Amino acid sequence: MILEFVQKIEPVQALTLGCNFRGDDLGEIPPRSYYVRRTEEAGFQGFAVWTGPAWPPIAEDAQTLAMALAETLEVNTVETFLSFINATPSQRQQLLDLAGAGERLDEVMQELAGAAAEPEASTAGSGTGDAEHPAPTDGESTESEGERTPYSRPNTAAHAAARVPLHRFEDLLLDGEVIRVGGAASASATDGEEDGGGSGVGSGGQVGSPGGTPRAAAGTDLAELDRLGMRITFAFERRRFNWLKVVDLPGDEVTEDADVFIVDVSSPKMIAAAVEQSKDVKAVFEEMAQRGVSPLHPGFDILTIKGGEIDRMIELKSSGVDAHVQAMSWNEWKTAQGHLRTHFWLYLVGNLRADLENASPFVRTVRDPFGTLASSENEDLIRKRTVQLRVREFAAADQLTLEVRRKDAERPLTR
Repeated sequence: MILEFVQKIEPVQALTLGCNFRGDDLGEIPPRSYYVRRTEEAGFQGFAVWTGPAWPPIAEDAQTLAMALAETLEVNTVETFLSFINATPSQRQQLLDLAGAGERLDEVMQELAGAAAEPEASTAGSGTGDAEHPAPTDGESTESEGERTPYSRPNTAAHAAARVPLHRFEDLLLDGEVIRVGGAASASATDGEEDGGGSGVGSGGQVGSPGGTPRAAAGTDLAELDRLGMRITFAFERRRFNWLKVVDLPGDEVTEDADVFIVDVSSPKMIAAAVEQSKDVKAVFEEMAQRGVSPLHPGFDILTIKGGEIDRMIELKSSGVDAHVQAMSWNEWKTAQGHLRTHFWLYLVGNLRADLENASPFVRTVRDPFGTLASSENEDLIRKRTVQLRVREFAAADQLTLEVRRKDAERPLTR
């Protein structure tokens, strides 16, 4: 089944699903980032919204792939699949060793190679057909023409959406004043409403994410959105410590006089590189592991270390707009409510679309989102829990409004 999944899963730019019952069209179903099914007539069929490079996948695509595979196999091991997808070869071997299956890897690889070669070795009379009578293709019935039932695949977008422009990091100024802002009153009656194409819960035509929550408007380069949000957050953190010696990891040279480390922990690869560079980072990860935080998937994106101690564990949510709702994975939410809860911060970097009028980009920081933000738990078809955060319903947060530099003048423009 895994081999068939790998061979037949189809990446698509967008996915719209409909439903009918006995010929009656019941309309579209809530948007999802993947669709899988298996029938006796057509075998396995699967579609996954894929927005980044082919491999390695961006976080969004990795989660989609893990969820699609788990549903295909009818198992509740999404986090395990996600760990394997995001891990390096050496880390995958470590995970297999921990599971007691490391010695079987070569054996399984040989079996998969043999299974993949079987179709090429098939002979006449085994169902492969010939030039005059070709065998049915995937999805065609093997019944006679008179008995054949037309197959209709899920409806997918025929054309890619227009590209959504994002601000350039070089055009953004972080010179303003950080102010304390109050959140909106609880408004459960508006839960799930979309705010015009951002990361909130919305209608079809947007890039999906786990649990059916749209990640961003269709046409948004999610990898670019994530990179922009990460660069802004690193700049914001450096600004907090502008009187100290700050080192960005992985990458910057580690010196003895470093006061602060700002560490990208968004993937196992970045974590391994940072740990290799700094003994302080290694010590902090060992401390977090003792408190129940995974050293491979800690549940946040950026770690700030000051004086050898944990300063902030930052979960970053980047959005093209000022979203009402953001989704957190269960792993992220588990870390947010864990033993290090007081160090956990949610950073909302919003209004990053360059085509919005009167919408200034901003960084909004919320401490202890578990105890601060209104939330609701969602459970999808494969029982992978996610948490929907109503990110405007907080008691107080710090916010920095960014200025956008005009292209035709040196003077910045505040939108």
